[in-house]
Amino acid sequence: MTTKRVFKDVSRLQEAGEWDIETDLTNDRILIHGVRLPGEWEPPTTTALIELPVDYPAAQPQFYLEEGIRFTGEGLRPWHVAPPSIDSDVEWCPVYLPIEWDPEHHTLITLIKLFQRL
Repeated sequence: MTTKRVFKDVSRLQEAGEWDIETDLTNDRILIHGVRLPGEWEPPTTTALIELPVDYPAAQPQFYLEEGIRFTGEGLRPWHVAPPSIDSDVEWCPVYLPIEWDPEHHTLITLIKLFQRL
């Protein structure tokens, strides 16, 4: 993992001022509080967890949402939520984000913004 890049990306998240950020770089995790859910999901905001892979930024981070969200619309959910897989006090649902990760152009903000557009 490129520590300099991680600090730069976390700094960008904090500077955006849209979310409350907690970092746990010992476990390669970043908590982002206040992420707006897209469309017909409730509650309107939740906490996201970004898990950084060992080879970040070359590899795409995994994006999770705190369990307890629900889709209130009709039809299929607009993105895939899998069963929880993170070992913690909170239940987390992995979210598949359809992106061809490019470390030269994508950042942690990219993940959040992509999610919010789904």
